[in-house]
Amino acid sequence: MTKEEFIAELNKDLEWEYAAAVQYVQHAATITGAEYDAIGKELLIHSNEEMIHAQKVSDMISDLGGVPVVDVEERKVSDDSKTMLEQDL
Repeated sequence: MTKEEFIAELNKDLEWEYAAAVQYVQHAATITGAEYDAIGKELLIHSNEEMIHAQKVSDMISDLGGVPVVDVEERKVSDDSKTMLEQDL
């Protein structure tokens, strides 16, 4: 694998880190039902963790001479709280 190919793979990983963070924020804001109250707060913690991962991957890309992307991998959206949690898994 060339350095350029490795950077491209890291950028794809970065897209997924961004997507996970965005999805967790969206789910935390829209999940409903008393049984999900604590889960909404946990989703925000996970979103912050994903952004830390994104920063680490971005630093690796930059250190290798690449440019970190700002693209976000596509995620599915649901109105159903149970489906949201299944998507988060």
